[in-house]
Amino acid sequence: MKLSKAEAVLLLYDKFTENHFVVKEDFLNEVEISDLTFRRYIGDIRCYLMEFHPNKEILYRKGDGVYHLKEIR
Repeated sequence: MKLSKAEAVLLLYDKFTENHFVVKEDFLNEVEISDLTFRRYIGDIRCYLMEFHPNKEILYRKGDGVYHLKEIR
């Protein structure tokens, strides 16, 4: 499905808040974006979290291509 940048970033953030993880390949296929665009969107969300939710961060597990939303203690 084709989405605007704002829609795609919000959808990505929703997936993190609901599931606490996102499988990169699944999201790339669902939203029809490139890997580089996905990484930019992750960067946008990381900046948002640093500013408004400093107790949360997004971590990447390279082995399985999964991004996780984690609480920082």
